[in-house]
Amino acid sequence: DGDAERELGSALQFCGRTFQKCNDDNESNNDNDNNNTPDLLLCSKFAPKPWRTSPDSVVQACRSSAERLGVNSIFLYQLHYSDAISQPFKIFGYVDNKDEIYWEGLAQCYHEGLIEHVGVCNYGPQNVRAAHAFFAKRNVPLVSNQINFNLMRHRSSVETKSVCDELGIRVFGYHPLGGGVLTGAYDDEWFRNTPGGFNKRKSKSTRVRWYQKKCVPVIRAVRDVASRRGKSPAQVAINWCVCKGIVPICGARDVEQVLEAVGGGGGGGMGEDD
Repeated sequence: DGDAERELGSALQFCGRTFQKCNDDNESNNDNDNNNTPDLLLCSKFAPKPWRTSPDSVVQACRSSAERLGVNSIFLYQLHYSDAISQPFKIFGYVDNKDEIYWEGLAQCYHEGLIEHVGVCNYGPQNVRAAHAFFAKRNVPLVSNQINFNLMRHRSSVETKSVCDELGIRVFGYHPLGGGVLTGAYDDEWFRNTPGGFNKRKSKSTRVRWYQKKCVPVIRAVRDVASRRGKSPAQVAINWCVCKGIVPICGARDVEQVLEAVGGGGGGGMGEDD
């Protein structure tokens, strides 16, 4: 629905005015002639939807995203997942996979200058190869694939990572902290206070319970390494992803969490002996 893009666009407009005022003040005081406006690389994505049935529908989705963000061009625009996942009539033998339609739409966005780079998300090795070949024929570099990747869930992604490396595609990893499990954020009290029913917290509760049940040795190892290295468990988990050649996508609710995540991008995580 674009709410996140609208919020981000409003925030960027506010920050832009703030930075411009700082620049004006600095110029008037002759303290600094440099432009203090930071370079922000904006990324967004679109999802396969029943009403998106043509390349033009992708172009329109991209234009709408750029408008909500308040920019002329988006740095990285991604397909959220393969349309093969969105096939409600597959059980009846009817499949209408529109991936190539969406790829063509992304290619048009690229050549029209609406985006600087093209990426995909949740693609396995076969889809990665197919998309890469499609875009190559249209002189469009496929630069990234965003997948679920963390210490507790990575073995199923080994082949995908290998294919991406072979093709020069950068891998972004979401859930690098396993939904927060690797930080030790969830305990019995959290589960007792988690409501039932079909809601976001219930879904997260199910995922967290699976991680905690299946991955206790990993969780303990992360805490042990963190204690030895003088780092937080989150920093160890993030650093492990970085050492595996993954660009971790970390969620943060406050400045403290941002700084903690940045601290996990350098050394001090798991070495080869860990």
